[in-house]
Formats: sequence, structure tokens, C-alpha cells
Amino acid sequence: MTSTTAPLKLAICFCAHAALGDINGPTEQLGVLFEGVDLFDKLTPRIRIRPTVIAETLKPVVTSFVVPRVVADTTYEAAMDEQFDIILVGGCGYSFG
Repeated sequence: MTSTTAPLKLAICFCAHAALGDINGPTEQLGVLFEGVDLFDKLTPRIRIRPTVIAETLKPVVTSFVVPRVVADTTYEAAMDEQFDIILVGGCGYSFG
């Protein structure tokens, strides 16, 4: 069976000092449905997901553990007019002062 519907669009939103654990868990679970991932031998999922990583800039975003850094596909400003089916937002930031 082949997928006949358009892929769902997933926005993965990052901000400075984002908690990676908030993002990694859901994306690992949904990852088997990402476009281009073929973990199924003879089974094609009915749903595919097209992920887009979004951040304030296209510069590497420092996460809560400083390493690794995340590089976005697009910025929030550029994505303003785009329609997403799923929006994933991790815990953002901490303050030292």
C-alpha cells in the first residue's frame, strides 16, 4: 500500500537553551514516519511527516547543554505564513540573572 495523502507538516520549534529532551522523545517516536525514512520492508505507512526545524536565526542554536547545537531549516519570521499540521515546542531557556 502506498501513501496517497500529502505529508503532514511538522514544525519543530527551537529557542536558545532549548531542552533537547523535550524534542528528542517525540521526534524519535514520529521519526519512523518522516519522509525519506524507510524502516518498513513491505509496509508503507499511510501517513508521512515532513519535519521543519524553526528557530530565531539560521545560526546554530545553543541548547540547554551547550553541545550539540541545532541548525534550523528556516526562521520564525520566514515561517510566519506557512501552515503546519503539528507544532512541537520544547521547554525554552533558563535565566541566570
